[in-house]
Amino acid sequence: MKSGDLYYVPQNVLLVQFDNNSTSPKNYYKTDKPLNVVVINEGSSDLDPHLGKLIKVFCNGQKWYVNKNDLFEVQNDGGG
Repeated sequence: MKSGDLYYVPQNVLLVQFDNNSTSPKNYYKTDKPLNVVVINEGSSDLDPHLGKLIKVFCNGQKWYVNKNDLFEVQNDGGG
C-alpha cells in the first residue's frame, strides 16, 4: 500500500477526522455504501503512534483516517 493507490471501503465502516495534531476526533462518517478512496499515506505518523493501524485516505473531497483492515485493493481487470 502506497500513496496514490486506489482502494475501496465496504459499507458500515467508520471514517474519522481528527483535530489538528491531536488524537481527538472532530468528525466521523459511517459508510452507507462501498466507497472508492485514494491512499494519501500509509500509517499515521502525524498522529499518536498508538493509532498506527489508521491509514490517511482521500474520499469525497476530504481527508479521512480509516482502519487499514477495512481497506481492500481495487483490482484492475485489464480494461477489456
